[in-house]
Amino acid sequence: TREKPEILPPLTMLTADTLKQISIEHPGAPAIQLEKHGEQWQLLAPVQAPTDPLEVAGVVALASSPVERSLPLAEVKLAELGLEPPQYTVTLNDQVLGFGADEPIQARRYIKIADHVALIADPPKETLDADYSELVAKTLLPEDAKIVRIEVPGLTVARNAEGQWFADTQPD
Repeated sequence: TREKPEILPPLTMLTADTLKQISIEHPGAPAIQLEKHGEQWQLLAPVQAPTDPLEVAGVVALASSPVERSLPLAEVKLAELGLEPPQYTVTLNDQVLGFGADEPIQARRYIKIADHVALIADPPKETLDADYSELVAKTLLPEDAKIVRIEVPGLTVARNAEGQWFADTQPD
């Protein structure tokens, strides 16, 4: 008979509902801080901005990433795994995850968490890198914005009291 693979708990016990704060810290770069307000995530640092739900979902999913292998700290050499010091850290609520080297054959990443090192599928680099711009909402205006007037050189488009749009051309 075949051996059944050991089923390990996820990277953390946090869920999308219990996760409220995220911090991403890269050496030599400003910390990226996100906070959940109701159902929406907000970027608090290095700038304040609404976030892209799809990109933030990738970071949130990190909390419940399946662990493929778990190694006690006493059995590994952290420096050999790129964990001394970690390449960068991600803090989910109060749980600090140190990101180490990747294991290129199966595209997995070494993560130091508490008293062990976990090996997980390599998370998307774009959402965890030092450039926070991927996390910023891509929409031009907030969802609840009500446009009442648009002005460009030579043209104004506005809404009247009845809610109808009208255009007013202006001579240059």
